Amino acid sequence: AGYSTAPYFPGRYQISSIYNVSSLYNGNGRLGVSSTQANPILEGGKRKELELGTEMYFFNNKIQMDVTYFNRKDEGIPVSVPLDGATGYSSTTVNAGKTTASGIEIGLSGDVIRTEDFTFNVALNLATLSKKVDFIYEGVLSRDISSYSSSLLLQERVGEEWGLFYGRGYATDANGTKIIKSNGNYAHQNGKFLGSLLPDYTGGVTTNFDYKNMSLSLGFDFQVGGQYYSRTERYMDHSGLTMMTAGLNDKGNPKRDPVASGGGVHVVGVLQTGTDASGNPTSDGTVYDGYKDAKSYFSSGNLGNIYENNVHDATYVKLRTIRFNYTLNKDFINKFNIKSASIGAF
Repeated sequence: AGYSTAPYFPGRYQISSIYNVSSLYNGNGRLGVSSTQANPILEGGKRKELELGTEMYFFNNKIQMDVTYFNRKDEGIPVSVPLDGATGYSSTTVNAGKTTASGIEIGLSGDVIRTEDFTFNVALNLATLSKKVDFIYEGVLSRDISSYSSSLLLQERVGEEWGLFYGRGYATDANGTKIIKSNGNYAHQNGKFLGSLLPDYTGGVTTNFDYKNMSLSLGFDFQVGGQYYSRTERYMDHSGLTMMTAGLNDKGNPKRDPVASGGGVHVVGVLQTGTDASGNPTSDGTVYDGYKDAKSYFSSGNLGNIYENNVHDATYVKLRTIRFNYTLNKDFINKFNIKSASIGAF
């Protein structure tokens, strides 16, 4: 068991005023004042953490298990808050944010097979992380963690999980069916919840095979859950550079052929027949079933404007490392006055 407190520090340019360097104008250098006011009394936040762990051994130490639980509280996190334009700045950074996080880490390792000439060993680790936003700043209930467009934001919101995606997504009816406009374009909903950045759990597996003078090690890591947004995919989609923009449609004809010639993309949903009090599209359930020209379908005015289309499940399994090692025979290397030598590749 353990308990500790530790500071972490703000960025160097948050505590002192600097000039922004701009491009040349008529051969002369240009400097500009930042729109963010520096805060010379800004301090690093403080982390308080409690950690409980245990190690267990089974079957005459053939299997080892490590289990650790942690609970941490971060306070005084530097956060950006807006300023009145009369100050000459748009924002400044203050010590205010509070978050809590907890999780479990489990490690399991042991010999699956062990003989005189052969050993097969496996090590597995799993980890979870739950992180909640407790406070940002007085009167501030949400803050952008990252954004390149108001159409897709990675945010923290008070009382909710840290790292949530909100942005422009498909408008759907009560049954989850996509709503289609009369021109065949998807109706969209702004500020839609699109998922969480944080995974359900992460982990890794390492396997070691030893046979006489040879050894082979394989390292895998994986993640289950969480979301990610691909800006590159969005640009490639509406530029017609991804596989989904080409190929055959459900009629067996090239998607890029004119609709009149059997081409186009099949669009099925319910027709938009109105909007609700918040301005979101609604439908009376009228079925929409038609084909849309591929260029228009994938364009930035239709699918390319639905950021939800490029938010994906971040679950993966990757082979990270492969290592092979061969230990040279001692009788051979002793002839050269060498105690041990091996050849490896990874």
